[in-house]
Amino acid sequence: MNQLAKLLAGTAILTLSASAAAEEFYPYNYGELHLGKIGTSLNSGGQDFNYTSLGGSYGYQFHENIGAEFFATFAVTKETDEFVSSSIGTTVKTSVNAFGGYMVAKTSGRFYVKGKLGLVASQFTYSASGFESESSTDVGLSTGFAVGIQGESVNVELMMLQLPDSDDPLFSSESYENDFVGLNLSFDFD
Repeated sequence: MNQLAKLLAGTAILTLSASAAAEEFYPYNYGELHLGKIGTSLNSGGQDFNYTSLGGSYGYQFHENIGAEFFATFAVTKETDEFVSSSIGTTVKTSVNAFGGYMVAKTSGRFYVKGKLGLVASQFTYSASGFESESSTDVGLSTGFAVGIQGESVNVELMMLQLPDSDDPLFSSESYENDFVGLNLSFDFD
């Protein structure tokens, strides 16, 4: 009986080793380009801004299901703050940028889901002609997810992130909630 148990255990180990070798994972770098929207809402209500955003990520997939990446997105459009504009008598534009790093958990397969947890800086800026720009940068935890489909050389993903709140640089008692929704094109660098 003891020999039968050893034979079964040895067979199980060889079977698992063979299947693991057939699906061996090799770490790789990847890059992402994204086009998206940063939605910004005043926490006390009243004002919402929506910015078109461009950016990307550079990451390293060190395990089949775990990676790390650097992320940055920049508003390419600006929104007018009607309240501040009417207060100073000139048009005041706002923008939001974000940058930081994420740990990424990813499911296996052609269709996949990613979960993201990171430390990100959100920067809210006021700018007006004839005035110096005023910015506030706040660092905090950020969470998000992406759903994607793996192609031959390019992956396509839809990503949603909850970015850290940004303090208003002019009104210290106010802050803005920031979120990001974007379409990613992801490239693996083997």
